[in-house]
Amino acid sequence: MSLRTLCKVVFTMLALVAVAECHAQDPRFTGGWKGTFQGIVISYIMDANSNYSVQMVSGTLQTMQSGKYHLTPQNDIIFEVLDWAPKTQPIYHPTGTVGGYYTQQLLAKPSGGSFSFVFTSPNSVTLTDLMTHGSLVLNRTQ
Repeated sequence: MSLRTLCKVVFTMLALVAVAECHAQDPRFTGGWKGTFQGIVISYIMDANSNYSVQMVSGTLQTMQSGKYHLTPQNDIIFEVLDWAPKTQPIYHPTGTVGGYYTQQLLAKPSGGSFSFVFTSPNSVTLTDLMTHGSLVLNRTQ
């Protein structure tokens, strides 16, 4: 076997391993999770096909995101937002000293997030934001 053929075989095997690693999922994430961060109740539903939805509730306000999650070999989880709500918000426009009107303004797509994760038990995981270093403890609900 020539050196060129051997290199092709080795690179093909490495590419297959990399693809398998990128698509490998951790079944420990599958299910429902809930935690609280700065008074905001955060509830995730995650499935084995790398889909997630998250609802964040603070008092009477709530938001929703859904999309795909991706795991890395470094124990990071990356959330890719594909859908979100609300998509608009009312903006007040004053007219003079008294009165005004509201219009709906589009909200930008949320950025998702990247977190390191550590399972402290089969039913508890700590996510640490890679940008802000804030931590969220999630406990399994289902």
